[in-house]
Order: sequence, then structure tokens, then C-alpha cells
Amino acid sequence: MVLWVTCILYFSLILAGGFFARIYTNEKLASTYSEDLSSTSQFAASFETLLLKIRDMRANEVPKSKQIILMKENACSDGVATQVVSAATFTASDSFAKVIGESKFSIDRVLGGEELKDLCRKASVKEPGIYPLQLKAPQKFIVPYLFVLSANAGRADLFMISMDAGSNDGSELLELVTPEGVSVWKSLDDRDANAFFKSRGELQEQAKKTIASNLPGLSSSGSGLFASYAPVLGKWALFSYGLKSQVLSTVYRLEFQFLWLLLGSSLLIVICARRIVSRLAQPLTQLAKASEHLGRGDFSARLSIGGDPEFQLVQKTFNHMADELTRLVEVAKESSRMESELALAEKVQQVLLPPMSLKFEQHEIQGINKNAAECGGDWWGCIEVAAGTPKSRLLLMIGDVTGHGAQSALVTAAAQGCCSTISEWVQNDQSLVEDPRKLLSLFNKSVFRSSAGSLTMSFLAVVLDPLTETLTLANAGHCWPYLISGDGAAAPSLKPIGAASPVLGATLDQSFEHIETHPWKRGSKLFLYTDGLIDCYRGDQNLFDKRAMLRVLRANMGKPARPLMDTLMRERDSKTIGLPRADDVTVVICANNGGAS
Repeated sequence: MVLWVTCILYFSLILAGGFFARIYTNEKLASTYSEDLSSTSQFAASFETLLLKIRDMRANEVPKSKQIILMKENACSDGVATQVVSAATFTASDSFAKVIGESKFSIDRVLGGEELKDLCRKASVKEPGIYPLQLKAPQKFIVPYLFVLSANAGRADLFMISMDAGSNDGSELLELVTPEGVSVWKSLDDRDANAFFKSRGELQEQAKKTIASNLPGLSSSGSGLFASYAPVLGKWALFSYGLKSQVLSTVYRLEFQFLWLLLGSSLLIVICARRIVSRLAQPLTQLAKASEHLGRGDFSARLSIGGDPEFQLVQKTFNHMADELTRLVEVAKESSRMESELALAEKVQQVLLPPMSLKFEQHEIQGINKNAAECGGDWWGCIEVAAGTPKSRLLLMIGDVTGHGAQSALVTAAAQGCCSTISEWVQNDQSLVEDPRKLLSLFNKSVFRSSAGSLTMSFLAVVLDPLTETLTLANAGHCWPYLISGDGAAAPSLKPIGAASPVLGATLDQSFEHIETHPWKRGSKLFLYTDGLIDCYRGDQNLFDKRAMLRVLRANMGKPARPLMDTLMRERDSKTIGLPRADDVTVVICANNGGAS
């Protein structure tokens, strides 16, 4: 056991060290790459500035510059130059100053005569431009200086540029390359780009890409080298090469120190681990066994309290967790039972409501009901009286219990029970449908007794008589319905009907006095709804209020009942996307498709 713990700790330390070393390595490389690319780009820009100055510089301007020395004016006119024309402010390195000395010196000691002649032949003075001179002679002291022939305005002057700014610390190789892959100048003469590029062909290809894109860049090879590059005047590419091993030397030292520290601490870990594991073994074994019992569903497992304070805290926490798990399991069982019962209640409630679409001999009804919770407080129903006879009438009812949920659903169930009883009565005694106020009184007693007066219900009863073409209604605090009247000869009109009386269920012997009668001609439609249809609040804003509902009804009141219902609900849903349903929604549309002539 001690050996396993030791190995795990030791391996964890190795992984952690390797992980952080990898992060530090990547950060170090990224920082170096960024600095090297920035340095190369800055040097290329500085080099471009010097070349552009040379293009328009004259002999009398040379003393003003500390980096440019005029070696010979009109160098191509009379063969090889022999003397320095102007070097008044020349501050070269000591190695170069020793060669020049105090006296005049010959350019032949620096440049081969044939080399300058070849450059003059290639760069005709008739073709303005700047031509770096690649030195083939082994004069080591020339580095870091670059000879440039500037052809401009019918003459060609030979300049020498100090390249000290690009030599950095001397560890990196800077190289100026032509599109043909020819090295014009290098900061270190004893190193070569072939260490990075496999061939001069690759160097030439990269130089062409850099010059064509005119953008700096950076590459890294698998041989432990990296190179940054930048274009110069769109004619050459400046490359800077570096070694990853030099960049990561600090990382390697830290890794070496970490390994020694790890080896030294491993012995201490072994000694301490034996002591720690021996103290941990027994309580942890008890904890493991108790956890296995919990995993198998045995929630009676508990730990005895004892040992160090830390173990006592763990033991108390485990026992508390086991107690909570036992309680949560019981709660989950009860919640599952309640959910099953609510789901069954929802199915039962939906059975208590009429189908969404009903067709009678002279009427068509379209209804929709959407509950805000599993059980709702909205209800509607219809009874056809004396069906198949000339005295056939249709009784239409709709109600809304305060609130929603299981308690409201019980009241709607009582309303449905009352409706079922009334449907039996009216087949033998039609006096109930002649005065819908009597219906309100019956439903009032049913609602009051089912809720013991704690809940109320808005209710509307409508009697539709196609024989007399009349609509009679009594309203107990419900939303006013809307009558869409039309006889086929005139355009349909929309108006609210049914002034409200007190709601159902407030008192047992509540009286209802108000009753209304309206024409009910062929082509008319009756629109009934509960307030959940127009209560669509998001904060203080109602997304679909009564005015929005009336706009839809007025624009589509000539449509049949089903298309009118679909248009209304589609418009409401489009305005309330993502809005949680706060109240039950019920809509009923009854259309008079026949009647007396």
C-alpha cells in the first residue's frame, strides 16, 4: 500500500513538472519568436530607410550620417576607385579602423577590382536602382558592412553601410538574400543558412514568397532552428536564424534542477507515506465499505465517530450525507407518485372537456384548451337539447376558476358533474334552457360546495335557438363574448355582448338578475374566451392584449370557425414566443351554419 501511494505521488510530481515545463517552454518559444520577428522587421525597415537615403544622397550630405560612408563618386565612370572621397564622420569598429589607419587607403584592399567592374556592367547607370555588392574576397573585417552601388540620375556612386544594428548579440545569423537565392550579405561569415534550409532551392523559394507577399513571417524546422524573415524594398529578403537550444537553455536548467529536487524529495515521501498511510488505512477502509453499501442501495450504513478530528469530520459528513440520501429517496418516491397522479388527473380533466371540433345539424363549434400547469381551472361544455327536432337548441357554457392547478381542477370537475346532471334534466324539462339564469344558480351551488367558498368561478351560459334566430345569455363575471353577426346580405360586424353579474361560488344563495337576448342569424358566429388568452405579460408589457385580439377578429371575422381559430392562435403564438404560460387559455367559437328560412 505504501509503495503504491509513493509511486502515485512520485508519478504525479513528474507529470506536474513535465506539464509546467511544457507550458514554460511554449511560452518561452512564443515570446522569442515574437521578439525575433519584431527585431527582424525593425531591422529590415531601418535597412530600407538607409537604402532610400542612399538613392538621393550626395557627397556633401554624407558627413551628416553616422551609418553611410561614400567610398567613390561615379564609381563606374573611370574603372576601379582607389580612394575614399568622404568619411568625415566614420565611426567604424576598431578592427576596421586598424586596417584603414590614418592615411589614405586603397579600395582594392577591400574590394577586388574585377568584382566592382562586374557590378558596374550588371547595373547600368541608365537603369536607376540600388545594387548590393556581394563580396567574394576573404576580408573578414568587412563584416558587418555592406557595399552598395547606387545608380541614379546618370551616375553610380559606391557607398558603404554600417550594419551594426542588425548584428544583435552575435549569436544569430542575419542574411540578405536575392530572389535567386544569392546571399548578398551575412552578419556572421562562418555560418550558413543551409543549417536551416535543406538546400539553397528552399531558401530561394522562401525568399521569392517573402518578396512577392511583401509581408514578414516566421518558420521553424525540426532540426532545432527557427528563422524569421522580412522583405526589403520588394527586392530582397532579410532572414534571421536562431537556435532553439539557446532559447531553451533556461528551461533545461530548470528541468535539471527539478529532477534533482524530485529525487531528493522521493526519499522523504517514502518515509512520510508509510506513517500517513498507516493512519489513513483503517478509517478509509471503513469509509470504503460504507460507500459500497450505499452504492448497493443500503442507506442504513453509518460510520462510528472516532479518531483524529479530521476523520471525525469526514465520518460526520458521511453520516449526514447518508441521512440526506435516505430523505431524498423518500421525497423522490413521493414526488414520483404525485407526478403520476397529476398526469392521471390531467388526462381525466381533458376527458371532461368536449372534443376540439363539434358539428351539429345547424351549428359548428371549434374549441381549444391549454393549461398553464398539469391541471387547469378553465372549463367549457355544450349540450344539444331536443336534437333532431324543429325545437333543437344548443346550450354553450364556459368558465374560469380563480388560479390554476389541482384545486382549481377539482372545481372544474364539479362543474362538469353539474353539466352532466343538467344534460339529463333538460332532455325531459327544457325550462332550464329557456332562462340561463337558472343554470347560473345551479352551477353556483356546485362551485360553492366543491371549494367551501374558497374559490370562485367566472361563468357564462348561452342558449342558441336557430328556430327563433335568437341568442340568450347570462354572464356571471366572465369575459364579455363577441358576436360576429351576419345574414349574408351585409358585411359582418363585431360587437361585445353579455353584461356581467357576480361570479359563481362567492355565496351559496347568490342571485343572478341580468339576461340578454340578441339575433342569431345564419352566418353569425359567437366568440368565447378566458382571460388567459389576453394576459401575456413580460414585465410590464402585454405582448397580446385585448386590442390585439380584436384586430385579428375584425380582420378575419368573415372566415369560418376553424380558420378563424387557427389565425387567432397563430398570431398570438408569434407574439409570445419564449413566454412561459402564466394562465390557462380557453377559446370557443360557435358558428351558425343553418337555421330557419
